[in-house]
Amino acid sequence: MIPAVGYRSGDVAAVLDPSISDNPASWQINAESGRRTWIYNRPDLNITLDFIDTSRADLDETLQENVTAVLFVGNLACYDEPAQQATNYIQGLLDCFTTLRSTTSHLPMIFILRGTKDFRARQQETPLYCCFPDGDGDTTHEPGEVAGMKLLLRKINRVSGPGQGEADPGKRGEMYLHFADDQDGGALDLRFLEAAVKEVIIQNCGGYPVK
Repeated sequence: MIPAVGYRSGDVAAVLDPSISDNPASWQINAESGRRTWIYNRPDLNITLDFIDTSRADLDETLQENVTAVLFVGNLACYDEPAQQATNYIQGLLDCFTTLRSTTSHLPMIFILRGTKDFRARQQETPLYCCFPDGDGDTTHEPGEVAGMKLLLRKINRVSGPGQGEADPGKRGEMYLHFADDQDGGALDLRFLEAAVKEVIIQNCGGYPVK
């Protein structure tokens, strides 16, 4: 089982949408007790994956079950939007990522960022560094797509790298990062998920199938 957590409502559904899959027949959606589950079944590959729609508030309870990895989805197209509990969307997203990574440090995490095309296109007009007025330890104040992506990756790697003060850093779960362009459809995203989870299973579970 893989808890699927979106930073905002609709993020997970946008990525796990069977209608834009290259193999929609492999997907089934269940909604029992108000909880959505995306079931991905590929008998030809001997794989069955259950992605459980999980709110951040319910994650601790879900982690008590048999969990293989965690899926976290955000939307880079919203990076400079104001946010209630943070200065802007990207700060809130990275804060949430930090919390999730800390809570689930023993598990592999699949981190998908949608809206990459919009994010890249706006870096000349609204550079990412403007979203961090205090600098946050970064000295690169350059506009442009390359500078924006480098700054974002530095901030993600700062969280996803070896944990500080961990008793056994070797037990820290791997992080699988994917930048998705919504305009290209979801098929690539689903193939990335399949590839990432197959690697997780091989490294941590010793084989197939998994739920």
